[in-house]
Amino acid sequence: MDSSNANPAEALIRESEMFLRRAQNMAKLGHWITTVTIQPDGSFKAATRYGAAAAEILGRPSEELDESDEDFIRHFVHPDDRATCLRLAADYLKELTSLQAPGAKPRYYDNSYRIVRPNGEIRNINEMVEGVVSDDGKLRYIMGTIQDVTEQKAMETALADSRALLREIIDSMPATISVRDIHGRYVFANATLAAFHHRPVEWFPGRTLDQVYDAGYVRHVLEADRQVIESGQKHAFHRTDYRDPRGFTTAWLTSRAPLHDAAGKAKYVVSIGLDITELKQMEAALRESEDRFRNIADSIPALVWMSDPSGKCIFLNKQWSSYTGRPVADELGHGFVDSIHPDDRARSGEVERTILAQHCHATDEYRLRDKDGNYRWFLDTLVPRFAADGAYLGHIGVLVDIDERRGFEEKLRRIQRLEVVGQLAGGIAHDFNNLLTVVIGNLDLIQSDPKDSERVSRLAASALQAGERGAELVHRMVAFSRQQTLDPHQIDLNEVVTRMSEMLRPTLSARIAIELKLAPELWTAFADPGQLEDCLLNLALNARDAMPDGGTLTFETANRVFDTTHTARDSELKPGAYLMLSVSDTGVGMSPDVLAQAVQPFFTTKEVGKGSGLGLSMVYGFLKQSGGHLDIYSEAGLGTSVKLYLPRSVGAVAAEPPPPAAQIVGGKETILVVEDDALVLAFVVEQLQGLGYSVLEAHDGAAALAILDAGTSFDLLFTDVMLPGGMLGPQILEEMRRKRPNLRALFTSGYSEDHVLPKACDANGIRLLQKPYSRQHLAAEIRAALDSRAAPA
Repeated sequence: MDSSNANPAEALIRESEMFLRRAQNMAKLGHWITTVTIQPDGSFKAATRYGAAAAEILGRPSEELDESDEDFIRHFVHPDDRATCLRLAADYLKELTSLQAPGAKPRYYDNSYRIVRPNGEIRNINEMVEGVVSDDGKLRYIMGTIQDVTEQKAMETALADSRALLREIIDSMPATISVRDIHGRYVFANATLAAFHHRPVEWFPGRTLDQVYDAGYVRHVLEADRQVIESGQKHAFHRTDYRDPRGFTTAWLTSRAPLHDAAGKAKYVVSIGLDITELKQMEAALRESEDRFRNIADSIPALVWMSDPSGKCIFLNKQWSSYTGRPVADELGHGFVDSIHPDDRARSGEVERTILAQHCHATDEYRLRDKDGNYRWFLDTLVPRFAADGAYLGHIGVLVDIDERRGFEEKLRRIQRLEVVGQLAGGIAHDFNNLLTVVIGNLDLIQSDPKDSERVSRLAASALQAGERGAELVHRMVAFSRQQTLDPHQIDLNEVVTRMSEMLRPTLSARIAIELKLAPELWTAFADPGQLEDCLLNLALNARDAMPDGGTLTFETANRVFDTTHTARDSELKPGAYLMLSVSDTGVGMSPDVLAQAVQPFFTTKEVGKGSGLGLSMVYGFLKQSGGHLDIYSEAGLGTSVKLYLPRSVGAVAAEPPPPAAQIVGGKETILVVEDDALVLAFVVEQLQGLGYSVLEAHDGAAALAILDAGTSFDLLFTDVMLPGGMLGPQILEEMRRKRPNLRALFTSGYSEDHVLPKACDANGIRLLQKPYSRQHLAAEIRAALDSRAAPA
């Protein structure tokens, strides 16, 4: 049919329908019409027709959509929304059918629900429903529109979530945030502002400033808001105070910024406020605390310093600056180290490293330079500082001037040394008088009848025994004075203890049990093994005497490391690695008074004739000369534990030198003897000549060099170490070897002054013959020196 001949009205209708369909498609809007017929029995019969747009929204062709309202709801509406949709539809239909009055005009209702398409896709629907009645008030049909608002709903949900998140963020901030217009009317307030004013958040929008604050404060706020809006510029944080109606004043940091409309015009003000009242109170309390600390630190008669966790000095009191004469600024950081005596800086630095690593208490003594350049001794007590959460903050130190105290202590030590010397002199005099009585008496008897060979031999043996006892007494005294010559080696302490324990078993009472507690991975010790064995023997005999009724003697070994924390408590103990050897008994023990005198020479609690009082003093002297330490723990009735600490040695245990040959061997060589004691010189000359040697004599270094310069030939230099005239034995050898590089030599000495003797022997590869010595020992050492490899040129 030619559309040009169609009725213009029909064409217009068709065109309108086309526009309507397009508009519906663009708006995702569809429609449906339900015809309702009332049956004779009063029931309803409905028939529904769906438009193409509605069918597209529902996901089915329109010809398949002929369900009733109830069937539609059951087939398409989401299960969670069905009950509501069924109820609304039933109520509306009931309302429409009850209108049977001319001119009645039914209302419309809208509803939102979800549908489930055949493919399982869920869509959000907005529906509007309206009944159409005839002029006589009878229901003709019901029509409705459905619109797919899924995308819109998603946007609304996202926007709502975003707003809720933003609101939650703003409400959780510890700052007050509000938005006001130019008239001071609130548009927005966060929970922090509402809580400060004890109001709900919903109370603020629409309220004005004068409903919240007093007039004076309102004028201040409005003026600040006006400046921001007019300038369009934000105001940075600045301090302001607010006094509330209760009279409490709070301190604030406030900031303002303009909010612009779409045209870019400043329309609102956003205000942010930070309550800094507690911060200001804390600052005031901190200042008060700092002032209090500074006043206390400046008022005490001591030097006070404070460091941070890195060890840098951050505080010094006035006394420090007054004492050193240097500005505090120069002393902060690590500058105060410059005021410490150079000889004390290494030890002080070690203490500092220890406290920084362990965050511990410590004490240290060092000399500090005053403003005149003089040094005085100070005791530094270092205490760690910690925050409430346990974080390490640094240390605080208090230095007390102990220069006078150290002087008094030194005087007291001198007095004590004099007392010890007095005891020493008395003991030596007593013992030597007894020995000399034996020697002189026997020599007188020999002289009275020298022809009685048997009697002479017996008396000479007695005199020799007395002389050996005198030599042992001197040996013990030298050990106590730390002047004995030591021959230290790397030794296996466990092996020494095991061997000594086997040797001691026959010596001790059968009622004394020996127990060994030896560390399995013990380090190597560095000490004189012979002297160590003497110490163990002395301690074992002391333990035996302390257990007359029997008991247990325990030897224990262990590795020990002492840092400055330990050495700060014991000034005689140096930091380092040690081997501990403990000798413990279950005997009678010692009282505090006895323990305090235990290492003094000639002090003994034993009966007369049963003890010399030199045992522990010899052990003490040996350990100190060896770089070790001695600790004694004892209680009356509970026993005694003596702990020996020997320095650790690195390396394998060295083999002990072979003992001298028992056979006395002489020779025909020429020996130059240098000895300042005439009696000793005469004895040596007679002994050497008796062995077949030719002997040249010199009383000092000058005489010995004169013999060399005269061209006199000799094969061995046998010289004492300590000689008069300013030239020691090692110096004589050094001068002689300038002319005779291969000259052999043997040193002898009764003691070693400051370890000169061992160093000299080590430097020249020369052996030492310790005084006093026997004829056999002299012969063996002389022969060994002559037979040794020539010294290198």
